[in-house]
Amino acid sequence: MKHRIRIMAIVILVVVITGGIFALSGQAKTFTAADEAGQMTLPLHSLEPISQSEGRAIHLEIPNEAERQVQSADETQRTVSVSGSGQVQAQPDQAIVRLGVQTQAEAAEQALSENNTKMQALLDTLKQAGIPAEDIQTQALRLHPLYEEQPIQQGANQTVRGYMAANTVEVRARNLANLGELLDAAVEAGGNTIEGVSFEVSDSAELLDQARAAAMQDALRKAEQLASLADASLGSVLTINEFGGFPRPVARGEMALEAAAVPIEPGTHSISVEVQVTWLLQ
Repeated sequence: MKHRIRIMAIVILVVVITGGIFALSGQAKTFTAADEAGQMTLPLHSLEPISQSEGRAIHLEIPNEAERQVQSADETQRTVSVSGSGQVQAQPDQAIVRLGVQTQAEAAEQALSENNTKMQALLDTLKQAGIPAEDIQTQALRLHPLYEEQPIQQGANQTVRGYMAANTVEVRARNLANLGELLDAAVEAGGNTIEGVSFEVSDSAELLDQARAAAMQDALRKAEQLASLADASLGSVLTINEFGGFPRPVARGEMALEAAAVPIEPGTHSISVEVQVTWLLQ
């Protein structure tokens, strides 16, 4: 009997010490006491001295190694982030032309009046060539003095020798095949300046879809290679960010119009999309 009491006391002492350690770690633990009459599970903090007549065995329940590994995996997720790019080429089907009329005269009223007359003739010619009114927009109207060329002297007044009037419109030409003829007609009507020409694709939505799909395929290819090198496989997509996707017009610089055939080469149009994608690794 004394031997059994000594063993029970040792067991209770181990349980009490272990319970203190678990309490410091902030984890709730339980123990199971069992004897011939049955078993019961109690919180560790409710443990009280067990009398020698009860003869109960104490069993502690603690997480196993597999449970700890699952918990650690849930807290730390492995990911891979890559960028992908896609680009498509297209033939422009419309042009944006900034053209107008400049006139000079000794008097400001005369310069402006002559400009108005020539500008109206230019607008009529554009409409007769098939350009609708909604595709013509005034961009700038300027009137400023012209000065005599003379050495600059401090305090000296500059001499006005006349005035210049300028009127500029932006024209959207949807028929590139006739663009050269349109510019020739603008010259004959009195137009004498072009501030710039740019070429665009009228409907770029489908081209953007193609560039976007190519960018995603590029990102997927890179991600699969990196995952394979890391002895892993791709899981679900976490994030997708897109950059670009706005087609830029092909521009041509400023030039003066002359009464001659105007060659037009619209070239090709590039539409690019970039994506940043993050996958889970598994």
